[in-house]
Amino acid sequence: MATEFGSGNEGKGLDKYTDSYSMFLHDNNEDRQWNQMTTKERQASIVSNNLVWSGPLTTAAAPGYLEFELKLATDIIGVDPFGFKIGILGEIPSAANFTGNVVLVNDGVGNINDACEPLTAMSAAQVAGNIALADFSGNCVSSALGAHVVQAGATGLIINDIFDNPGAFNGALPPPPPNEDFATVVLSSVDGNTIKAELPVAVTIVSGTIRAGLDENGLVKIFAPTSLSPSAIAHYDTSLNPTPIMGTGGGAFDPLTVATMHDMGWDGQLHCPVNSEANGANGVADESLIAPTVVVDGCDTGVPNQFGPFQIISGPKQVGGCTINDMIAACVKRDKKGELTSCMNLLRTGLVTDGIITDAQGDDIKACQ
Repeated sequence: MATEFGSGNEGKGLDKYTDSYSMFLHDNNEDRQWNQMTTKERQASIVSNNLVWSGPLTTAAAPGYLEFELKLATDIIGVDPFGFKIGILGEIPSAANFTGNVVLVNDGVGNINDACEPLTAMSAAQVAGNIALADFSGNCVSSALGAHVVQAGATGLIINDIFDNPGAFNGALPPPPPNEDFATVVLSSVDGNTIKAELPVAVTIVSGTIRAGLDENGLVKIFAPTSLSPSAIAHYDTSLNPTPIMGTGGGAFDPLTVATMHDMGWDGQLHCPVNSEANGANGVADESLIAPTVVVDGCDTGVPNQFGPFQIISGPKQVGGCTINDMIAACVKRDKKGELTSCMNLLRTGLVTDGIITDAQGDDIKACQ
């Protein structure tokens, strides 16, 4: 699934129109949909690691499909369980395959804790039967350091992502022989260094309280790593569990992907994003924005409030929405940047130019500004 707005990771849109995929991309930093953002803002959004899908059907389907997120619990006193990314090597971690004592690796070369070379004989003996802890130094790929700790007999691997690169550990590989239960977790530098400083440490996997891959508002995360990736915004985030087809999965259509297709109109219905002005927070519609007539700051223009979705572009300026009132509400959000008037002028002129409303109706809207 791709979007014209993300074509080539440039964040550009189609002339005058929006594609249905982009309409449901929501940037949590900007608190706006992608079709309400400028090209420059979307370029920043692609690497924000804070992009979500705001389709109402996907949002409703997610809790019934996604498992609760996994956490790495330790015996360090006063430290809460750590969130983590599932690593590129091995199975999905669980209490059954990822419980044990943590041992820091040593390969004796360069950054001695990165396992980019086979472990020293002493380190291999210490790691055998335990969970290895290794830094991701960038001196080798994560699968290489994984192979070295497997050779040493580790039962699992904790990667300390010392550069905090969320795009470096995407996808999954089959578990390496001879340990079919081998699993990998990736920790941030803060969490990884916390464990390193407190060794010896025992760990296990526990369930969190939030579904894996959802943000705090219950919206499904979209892949937008802080390091630019060719597949950015093209699929769900890799933190989802299980992995849907619109991710790195495959096979029969899963409920989440079906719901996403329906959000975009494959069921023949128009759906507005759950956090768009026309749908309101948590999918509760703001009736004024789906009202039969266009209303500007309490002034009823008498102009029919048509349903889009709409996208109006003029150079670097643009505005979009599910209805005309939805676009007006998006312009109001621009008021804090002093752009309300120019946004309303763009909206009115664009609707007239595209034949959505007449010149007289445009004048009626202007009279209420």
